[in-house]
Amino acid sequence: MIKNLIIPIDISILSERSIEYSLNLEKVSNGLKITLVGCGFEEEVINKKTLEYLEKIKAQISNTTTIEVVLANGKFHEEIGVIANSVEDPLILISAFKASKNKDHFSSQDVIKIVDAAKQHILYLPEEEFDSQIKKIIYPIHMQSRVRHKATFTARLAKAFNAEVDIVSTQINLKEKKKKMCSLYCQQVSNHYKSIGIPISIHSVEGSNLATTVSTYSVENNADIISIIPEDKNDIRLFATSYLQDLLSKVTIPTLIIAGRKVKYSGSFSAAGG
Repeated sequence: MIKNLIIPIDISILSERSIEYSLNLEKVSNGLKITLVGCGFEEEVINKKTLEYLEKIKAQISNTTTIEVVLANGKFHEEIGVIANSVEDPLILISAFKASKNKDHFSSQDVIKIVDAAKQHILYLPEEEFDSQIKKIIYPIHMQSRVRHKATFTARLAKAFNAEVDIVSTQINLKEKKKKMCSLYCQQVSNHYKSIGIPISIHSVEGSNLATTVSTYSVENNADIISIIPEDKNDIRLFATSYLQDLLSKVTIPTLIIAGRKVKYSGSFSAAGG
């Protein structure tokens, strides 16, 4: 499914979740390379812990998967960005963790920094307990700032795990014309997914806050992942970033943050946003 999996880790229990989740992704990714990026703390301490994780993963991966260790010496979000942008087809797997002795360093703002630095797909794991199986993916669609969720990587993930995609029209403060446009786009995505054999459902939700509505719907419908895109680079940055920050502060299940690159599909389906 992917060629390079980049995992920032520290010495906390939350990094254990990233390791466990990575093994789930490894099972469906032939020829995968895993890069463990040790962040924060003294070099000797983080190096020791990183090597422990290395041995744990090596004992459970297939012989087609390779693994390496890198220690981040400077600003970890910048170094993660450099690593991600130097390899082909990467996915950054991030858990909520402490990269500093003195504070909860890894916040939703740090995710934004990595999104900006890497410009690659990111799978964010929250602090709460969650099921590591991927059976249902929530694909929310809204019309604000032309931010639309791109279908390609979500489709790859769904196909790899035989997961259902729940396409959700989030009609937050929309006038009737915009609601119709949102529904039409949902149908367009639905038709594309049906054509490539992905099971789908379509729903519509309303609410006063986009992040709260998406987060609440995902929990109530037993989702395993929410697929979002933070922004279209041609749009107003402030709104999309605040939506991403707001959502990450509320979610209790893994969130797939799709890189904002133009995607065009064969046939009639195309998208410049998600």
